[in-house]
Amino acid sequence: MAAILVVGALVAVSQAGSPGGGTSRTPAASGLRSVPEHGMTLGNPHAPFTMVEFADAQCPFCAQYDRETLPAVVKRYVRTGRLRIELRPLTFIGPDSARMARVVEAAGRQGRAWQLIDLIYHDQGQENSGYATDAYLRGLMARVPGLDASRALAEAGSSAVSTRLAAAKTEARRAGVVATPTFLVGRTGGRLAPVTGSLDQVLGPA
Repeated sequence: MAAILVVGALVAVSQAGSPGGGTSRTPAASGLRSVPEHGMTLGNPHAPFTMVEFADAQCPFCAQYDRETLPAVVKRYVRTGRLRIELRPLTFIGPDSARMARVVEAAGRQGRAWQLIDLIYHDQGQENSGYATDAYLRGLMARVPGLDASRALAEAGSSAVSTRLAAAKTEARRAGVVATPTFLVGRTGGRLAPVTGSLDQVLGPA
């Protein structure tokens, strides 16, 4: 089985990114609905390894990773209980990024952040066109079983969500994150380091 390369060209997105093009896509068969979510964490919270993903909801390369690589990562490492993934929403690209980051964080309070951002990636609009409206977000959230859209929209502006987004920004700055997606990985509770190749190099072969 080929090694799963998490980074490389996918990480080399500028802060501006490139237009998402407004093309609606069917979400990848990553099976996220059947994977445990706890806040912003996907997978077993007690997994021996942790990967932190810094991402921008408008980033086309984040969407590419979500479609082309995440399903294999989930199948090979998350479902087997070896890896948990923690999402850190950033707002590099602009106002729509900030709006969606807040709603994704709010969805995380219901254990639905990963399912929501998966749909966002597969229905990206034109960058900074103002497409991240309440109607757009409600439409996506209606497709996430168990997610209370009204509650998420109400909590998106809360101080708790602001605090979490500020913490993600601080963590990204300390880690030297200048582009999305960027990944840090290591043993849970230990030091996390940037991924520079195959996850097998850190986790060992499956």
